[in-house]
Amino acid sequence: MDLMELMRNYIRYTQFVILTFAFFILSMWVSLLPHEYAHSFVAWIYGYKSNPFNIHYGELTWQNIIFIHGINENVNYFLMNLRHDYFAMGLAAFAGPGIATVSIYILSLFLLRFESVKRHPYLFYFLCWVNVINLAELISYFVVRIFVEQDDSGLFEYAWGISPWIVFIVGIIILYFGVKHLYNNLLKELYLRLQLKSVLANALILLFFTFVLFGHVTVRIYLSPSGRFANVVSVIFSIIAIALIIFYWPKRHLSSDNRE
Repeated sequence: MDLMELMRNYIRYTQFVILTFAFFILSMWVSLLPHEYAHSFVAWIYGYKSNPFNIHYGELTWQNIIFIHGINENVNYFLMNLRHDYFAMGLAAFAGPGIATVSIYILSLFLLRFESVKRHPYLFYFLCWVNVINLAELISYFVVRIFVEQDDSGLFEYAWGISPWIVFIVGIIILYFGVKHLYNNLLKELYLRLQLKSVLANALILLFFTFVLFGHVTVRIYLSPSGRFANVVSVIFSIIAIALIIFYWPKRHLSSDNRE
């Protein structure tokens, strides 16, 4: 390998690392702002807000920028409960994860199927980030935080009289099929599209996505305590994450495929 090729590889991998961090931050905001606006717009439609764009954006801190810690929909669920407007209360709470997040997740799956998207590796990579972020959010709301009374799941469960265990079953189904598709299909396609020609680089993608899918949820639970059940599930997720990393660690033949 000559000096020019070494320089090209250095520039390529540096670009990959920078874009990875940028895509993570951007996909978080692209995914979570519609989530919060969905809550807010439902409250506005039912007359509980005068401005649907009036949400709490949080402070300019690293926690808020990276983990969106501090942003919320600014919806008065207490007033809805006081007026016994349980349908509106439940719909406003459900709209974030059940409408916005589900829609963005499905849209990302749809877009990732297009050959026109696959021909642009970093567009494909960004949409993979959007997919993973929204899958992580669905797992968080429908599996991890189902017993948190003041969270989205707890609010619509209370308002609509739904058992948290029913929500949990739905969440487990989403977890199973979403994780299966990500690790069996999407990651392999991404390795080939990015053409990084390195087992280590592909392994970094695996580690990044696994952290976001399971570790990021755990970090957010740490930042906003969510109860014993969420803590137990976060520990189980840590074990699952380690198992997935070991089982799906990129094999050397993937690099060989990339060189073809």
